[in-house]
Amino acid sequence: MLKACEDYGPRGKVRMMVLENQRHAVEICDKLKKNPDDFEDLARDYSVEPNSRALGGAVPPIRKNSGAHEEIRKAAFRMKTAGEISGVIQVDVNQYVIMKYEGMTEPVEHDPKDVEAQLHEELLEREVQVMVASTFENLKKNARVDNYLTGESRLPDEQSAKGSVKGVGFERVIRQ
Repeated sequence: MLKACEDYGPRGKVRMMVLENQRHAVEICDKLKKNPDDFEDLARDYSVEPNSRALGGAVPPIRKNSGAHEEIRKAAFRMKTAGEISGVIQVDVNQYVIMKYEGMTEPVEHDPKDVEAQLHEELLEREVQVMVASTFENLKKNARVDNYLTGESRLPDEQSAKGSVKGVGFERVIRQ
């Protein structure tokens, strides 16, 4: 996905806590389903993520088109009612997330011409990066490398099957 696309589209407001033990995460999730208003206190007490922990689980809004962990993004946009608890989401080995949905942010209006220009610029940059990478790979593939310290030579990939002759003190490769 284009980086610039992350700046547009819906954004969900959630609180989040990160836990390192699945059993403990399930226990806390069960408590939260009974009383969602305890989320902030439980996040301060149990979350292992220090930044959001200090804020009672407050995190920046999750953008629908963002690079956020896919399961977190899906869960954030699956919830519809303020106060709803996500359930336990495994995001990594020994890393579990529980979210509390707080609603959607106000839509931000953008001038389509500005958006178009920004997306065009990003697409152009991405295209240039792909071309540079491809050119660099071709240069590496077609380069002859002579290492005079070790006496080794490497021919371009398509010529590597061609012969080599021993020289004085190091291997000399004959290009045809």
